[in-house]
Amino acid sequence: MKRVNIQAMKQGSGELVELYLENGLTGGRILCSQKLIPAPGQYLQIHDPASSDALPASIFPAGSVPGGFLAAPSISQTWQPGTTLSLRGPLGRGFSMPASARRVAIVVLSETTSRLKSLLFAALGQSASVVLVCELDVPDLSPEVEIRPISAFPEVAQWADYIAIDSPRDSL
Repeated sequence: MKRVNIQAMKQGSGELVELYLENGLTGGRILCSQKLIPAPGQYLQIHDPASSDALPASIFPAGSVPGGFLAAPSISQTWQPGTTLSLRGPLGRGFSMPASARRVAIVVLSETTSRLKSLLFAALGQSASVVLVCELDVPDLSPEVEIRPISAFPEVAQWADYIAIDSPRDSL
């Protein structure tokens, strides 16, 4: 029986082709193999082999684009468009939003909505009503998404049949 190296199967490369800013944080568009694109709630370990960084960064998807995905803001300030990156993943179990979810609340207590944007698009794709609860300025959001302040969370929690929350670890 032939042994399969699972780690080798989950590794690959990608190219950072574009940078974008969201609330002062840098995200990027990464072109890579379809099998390396993380689902909502999953992430990639990403590393620039030419850098002296000792550890890879964890990158979450903020949406999909032809041939790759948008990486939520946490891109290294030293990476520039054209950088070839080593990718490992997707890692994590991802979100399991039930197909029956019709009232989805996405609550963002962190500095960016990007880590939950792919879930937002998935909810809209299954014709759910979506409320985004946050205190951030959110450009380029679908008009189908209602934005409410954090103070409205108790009311929204009563309404929703599925809630996803992005919160910094130290605020849990």
